[in-house]
Amino acid sequence: MKRLLKLFRVLINIVVYTLIIFLVIYLLIVGYHKFIKKSNLISINDYYIFQIVSGSMEDDYHIGDVIVAKKQNSYKIGDVITYEYEGNYITHRVYDLTENTLITKGDANVSLDDAIEKEKVIGKVICKLTILGLLIKHKFFIIFVVIMLYLIDNIIEKIIKKES
Repeated sequence: MKRLLKLFRVLINIVVYTLIIFLVIYLLIVGYHKFIKKSNLISINDYYIFQIVSGSMEDDYHIGDVIVAKKQNSYKIGDVITYEYEGNYITHRVYDLTENTLITKGDANVSLDDAIEKEKVIGKVICKLTILGLLIKHKFFIIFVVIMLYLIDNIIEKIIKKES
């Protein structure tokens, strides 16, 4: 029983520290860009991090999902891109393109967007960070879970000490 409790305690610590590390790294990156660089555009080298704020790309991307976009030399029909439009960052799929412009549309939207210039494109979406998105979306729940796991860890530690 003592061995099982110690194993459970190790697993709890792994989960707690992993969650804390993810949240701290994300907060440091966001804080650096917002407060030091004074920018809403969060980037690491040529990779840009965005959080989905509308349902225009449902079923592939949900509100709260975190995505990573990377600048490309060219784009093609079907690519999901993020671009800047009137101070906002929009993630939609390319439906048509010319030499200098792209026509996009959110998968859940009925109509096409206005044409955008290629230089307004931040990049092509290359991945969705599901775990990070869940952590950010449910940060208060995660903090609650971390506190509860910490309390459970302390209880297990006391039980192990009593058995010794």
